[in-house]
Amino acid sequence: MYSILTRFLLLGLRPFSAVLASQSTAKIIASRDGTSIYADATGNPAKQSIVFVHGLALSGIVFDNFFANDRLRENYYLVRYDARGHGRSGKPSDAEAYASVHYAEDFLAVAHAFRLNKPVFVGWSLGSAIISDIVEHINPLPILGAVTFAGSPVLGPEILPKLISPSINDVLSAIFQDSNVTACMEGRIQFIDACFRDATQVPFDLKATYLGQTVVQPPTVALLSLQRTQDPTRLFAAGQAGTLRLQQIFGDADRIANNSAAVEFVKPHFNFLTVDTIPAGHAMFEDSPERTVDALTRFIRSLPRKR
Repeated sequence: MYSILTRFLLLGLRPFSAVLASQSTAKIIASRDGTSIYADATGNPAKQSIVFVHGLALSGIVFDNFFANDRLRENYYLVRYDARGHGRSGKPSDAEAYASVHYAEDFLAVAHAFRLNKPVFVGWSLGSAIISDIVEHINPLPILGAVTFAGSPVLGPEILPKLISPSINDVLSAIFQDSNVTACMEGRIQFIDACFRDATQVPFDLKATYLGQTVVQPPTVALLSLQRTQDPTRLFAAGQAGTLRLQQIFGDADRIANNSAAVEFVKPHFNFLTVDTIPAGHAMFEDSPERTVDALTRFIRSLPRKR
């Protein structure tokens, strides 16, 4: 019996990863302040669009496997971008470049470049906080709904320490270390392992891909990406009015985020809050992709239709 790869070769076709690449559109987009933002899209442009942003020190590459999911590709237009300071996007070294308004401008630049109309925004971990930036600085509300993968839609000194599992504090401190290369690299390796439910079962090439993304981000820039000030007033007002519906998806074996703290923080501020917990670690879209797709698509189908 022919293997799947042999069948592709005999038919003159390419493996699915190559097909995915050939059907994707990648762009380098200039944000309002001139910072370059890398973005790409795949799926069905005629369908509901979903914008994804990754977590700390990583890039949109983390969604490679998730974007290859047939159910997502056939039924949605999938867009992802590298947040400023990360991956293939620009990495300014001054603190002002990481002000809240610039994160909103980056999202808007990507939405305009791909002609998106009311996308659903999905942020993983640190990327979830961009939800607050968007709602605070863009009016009218440019998103149909918001989803956090293992995160909170807002940062802040009163919540950030509570969102992080105490067991990961030393690892995060090492990531920001710019005077000890050995400690910094060891911290990044431990951080990547902590993203998964059972790192010993994760293929080496996947962990190496994750680790490689962290290397292109200077420690000082990693720290700047955590330090911006946000005003959640408009976010909470939209949540209480029901104009913004929020979903939080968590892994039950998350070793990085404090899931219960994230829920308790936002719960009083959202009349329409959906919480799903699935058997997975911090990167639930890698550990349990089908369950993640189930939860995400169920929420999107529940959203009011675009006007």
